[in-house]
Amino acid sequence: MISKKKDIIIIAHDLITNRTFSARYHFFIKSICNSKSYHINGIDLGFPYQTNPINSVNKLDGPILFKESIITLNLDYLNPIQKLLIWIDKNKIPYFFKKIVLALHIIIYKSDQWLAKTKEFNKLGLQPQIIISGGSGGIIKTCFKMANKYNSKLILDYRDPWNYGYHLLETNNLVYRFKKYFTIKNENKYLDKADQIITVSESLKSFFPLKYQSKITVIENGSNYEEAEVLNLINRSPTTFNIVYLGTIYNDQLHDETFFESVKNFIALNDLKHDSLRLNFLGAYKNPLLPKLLNKHGLSSCSKITDRLSNEDLLPFLLNASMFLHLKYGQRTQIITSKNADYLMFRKPILLPVSDNGDIAESMVKYKSGYVCNGVKETLTALNKEYDKFLKRENIMFEDRNMTSISRTEISKKLIEVLEKL
Repeated sequence: MISKKKDIIIIAHDLITNRTFSARYHFFIKSICNSKSYHINGIDLGFPYQTNPINSVNKLDGPILFKESIITLNLDYLNPIQKLLIWIDKNKIPYFFKKIVLALHIIIYKSDQWLAKTKEFNKLGLQPQIIISGGSGGIIKTCFKMANKYNSKLILDYRDPWNYGYHLLETNNLVYRFKKYFTIKNENKYLDKADQIITVSESLKSFFPLKYQSKITVIENGSNYEEAEVLNLINRSPTTFNIVYLGTIYNDQLHDETFFESVKNFIALNDLKHDSLRLNFLGAYKNPLLPKLLNKHGLSSCSKITDRLSNEDLLPFLLNASMFLHLKYGQRTQIITSKNADYLMFRKPILLPVSDNGDIAESMVKYKSGYVCNGVKETLTALNKEYDKFLKRENIMFEDRNMTSISRTEISKKLIEVLEKL
């Protein structure tokens, strides 16, 4: 007798943008599609919002993985505050006013703006047995309501924390406390309902109350690249000394200027021409503080800042890097971003100018992948050491090891294990 496949939906937003969390859910969808036990649809909430200016991105250049399994839900009904937020975006009202309206949404609806009416899903004719949330408080609330409506199993995925975890980037302590005051009771209700909970790290998992620990599984952020596809392409001795930073840069990462001061001293010490050194900030063009810092330290002429690039466009930079750059996230110690997996996949030395005393430093020690520094002196020593290898045309790659396990393809298979627990 042939058993019927279980119907699953993943509800998320901005699945058609080139963002880290989008890649996470694309590979989740791909993994489930490859399974013989489940039928899946990814639901992309089609809110016409502009994204936060610091996170703005372009549409994906290439086709979305398993695009036929993704449905864009163009909502006919939005609550009044959501409509006002759309009007603010359309008319380019200063972001300060949008924050006020967002606060009003939190007070009234106990979630962020990514909240959908469950009646909109009726038009799709879906009867999901399992619902997986695609992050953000509004989507978690939507998935909770859907699970109640259809009596579905519920999996909550916390790629970023809500109330249990570190303060989100670009969010001050007052805003964090405000959001927590109005939403913590609801979040606890959603966590009680959840059959399984996913986080991206053991650090994030540890924030949750003890009563939820038994149903939490860690599914890390992985690399967008496959080891077999890049290993033989990597340039082990680049002809230009290239330092590469991948992805968004937040203001919280730029309050400490150790890296920029170190590079300025490194250039002076080695009497470098600016065309022999390249600082590549790939995806950081929306940050207004970065160009000012580069100019302040005389680094503008050797620096390149880009919009967020497709994986294909990033590949030459990653293949020809001399070093990869991490910048700690202010005082936060529990952030380990997916760029770390991409860095590891390409096996070039990683530079952390000031230790985060947390997840990033621990990963670098675990993989012996580079330099965890504590100030200008140590950072300058690391730069000089790698530059000496560069001049001698030495192989700069760190110890060979199997990195297949850190690809998104492999990591996303853990979701099947979570589903099997149900």
